[in-house]
Amino acid sequence: MPVENFGLQRQPFEVSGQPHTLVNTRPLQQGLSFLRDMLDDERGAAWVHGPAGSGKTTLARRFLQQSQDEMAVALVDGDGLYASQLLSCVLDQFGYEVAL
Repeated sequence: MPVENFGLQRQPFEVSGQPHTLVNTRPLQQGLSFLRDMLDDERGAAWVHGPAGSGKTTLARRFLQQSQDEMAVALVDGDGLYASQLLSCVLDQFGYEVAL
């Protein structure tokens, strides 16, 4: 849906880089809480999905930003990557050079 329909002049969420604006909304806080709960649960798993421009990347970046002092983190856009390429990208962010 065009952003003009919402009275906006530009898309508030970017696919790359930092968002133009970060509004600390209830859904953002709930998403962060959900991810923290899943991380604390030894059997936890999380799947974040939604339409393009809904803030998934912003949520992931915010969560990783808040968590990086507690643990090692990596953020990889796996779109179009094979499993081996995805794994290589993750390992690369942790300083490992692996030829798969």
